Amino acid sequence: MRQPCILFVFSGKPGTGKTTVARKLAASTGIAYLDYDTIVQPFLQGIEERAGIGESRLGFYRAWRKESYGTLVSAMRENMELGCSLIVSAPFTSEMQDPVFFSSLRSGISSDCRAVSFHMVPDAALHLKMLQQRSSYRDQEILEDWEGYLSSHSTERPLWDADMEYEIAFSDTDQAYLDVLSAIDDCKKNLEVEICH
Repeated sequence: MRQPCILFVFSGKPGTGKTTVARKLAASTGIAYLDYDTIVQPFLQGIEERAGIGESRLGFYRAWRKESYGTLVSAMRENMELGCSLIVSAPFTSEMQDPVFFSSLRSGISSDCRAVSFHMVPDAALHLKMLQQRSSYRDQEILEDWEGYLSSHSTERPLWDADMEYEIAFSDTDQAYLDVLSAIDDCKKNLEVEICH
């Protein structure tokens, strides 16, 4: 009998270590990896260069959110249809609040695919440090009003319908990765699946 595919989803605000930990997990397991920024950044940057962004870069990215996430979700569904396990990292800010997100994603897919959610929550000092270190031009507005950003973007727990959900609260990315590995051991027992690492 074929093992169900596993969809590991890393969510959280920008600069919370999603990519760092998800890439490390992909490297150790050999499971395919999709990163939101890698998929959508080239076309968003092209639009920005040709048409400008208006008054706010954050506003520009919000304006193109539907198309950006549609691209990512299409790639996720395609892998699920093929029965391929997948690791995905993206903020998923709106999707986390959709209680039937994974049910909708799996709708019409014949393969058995389980969803495991890792919501990344570094402490505020580490979050700021990681944003500064990655020095992305996309984070400029966040860094200019860091305190305002923290107060207006509370950390909400996901409400979506993952088969297993974990909040990874941490002050060190190495520890976060170890916590993810521990959670994966938990998944193996509870979902009765094989996951190499």
